[in-house]
Amino acid sequence: MAYLLPYLLTPFSCHLSEIRVVLLGARGSGKSSAGNTILGQGGSFEVRRRTVQWMVGAGDVAGRQVTVTLSPVSLCSPGPHALLLMVRVDRSFTGTNRRAVQEHLELITDAVWAHIIVLFNFGDWLGDTTIEQHIESEGEALQWLVEKCGNRYHVLNNRSNSGFQLRIMLLSGRNTGRSSAGNTILGREHFKVGCHATDCVEGQGKVRGETVTVLDPPGWLSVGPGSLMSPSASGVTVVLVVVNVSSSFSHTVWRTAEKHLEALGEKVWNITMVLFPLGTGWGT
Repeated sequence: MAYLLPYLLTPFSCHLSEIRVVLLGARGSGKSSAGNTILGQGGSFEVRRRTVQWMVGAGDVAGRQVTVTLSPVSLCSPGPHALLLMVRVDRSFTGTNRRAVQEHLELITDAVWAHIIVLFNFGDWLGDTTIEQHIESEGEALQWLVEKCGNRYHVLNNRSNSGFQLRIMLLSGRNTGRSSAGNTILGREHFKVGCHATDCVEGQGKVRGETVTVLDPPGWLSVGPGSLMSPSASGVTVVLVVVNVSSSFSHTVWRTAEKHLEALGEKVWNITMVLFPLGTGWGT
């Protein structure tokens, strides 16, 4: 669930101690499995049981109380903070599926689309295919759905042993402490400090027993924004802009940073944080 928090927290809900989530989807879409993955050890939904009425689960996720409701169509009371629409990536999303989704969701309200995140389930089925490639290959019906939901989507791998599926991208110019910050996050020396790489370097580590992936691309003064749109950048859930507090952050630097961030999509600002490393050994 922690990897979905940047998508769920609006400016009005970011200080809430409780988050209410409703999972919507057809029979067999994996709502129960997804609910258990979101709640982690607190998940107790019975997989393979048909959802004919509300089923509610709750647990502590990343320090917040999260309530997950599995619902055939209608919504829980009080109203949810987020609606997750389940779509299986191992099954074709046809025009018939599109019409069914539209008819069911618009029974709730015409404005429902502004509050939905498409949650692609069984993400392990994709293999080396990115979710963007999958959406493109599926055709008009799935593309319509994703666009209707404001291009808000996430991929869920229920076969992972962990509900914490976090991919972090570090962005900055040179000599900001980016690589050192990556090593600190992973808890080990993986990225070479002082080495100006020309390709994105990826590392994984355990953080509180969970697997976290850190992406360290070349500095934004070395490459153009288009270099960030590589397959390795797929599924990034947090972007950390690393800023050297000992150097001036000029308008030119800001414009360069803005171009690189916007290359990741218009929604990137919702998942971006500024990281100010401490210390004198800045490295890369």
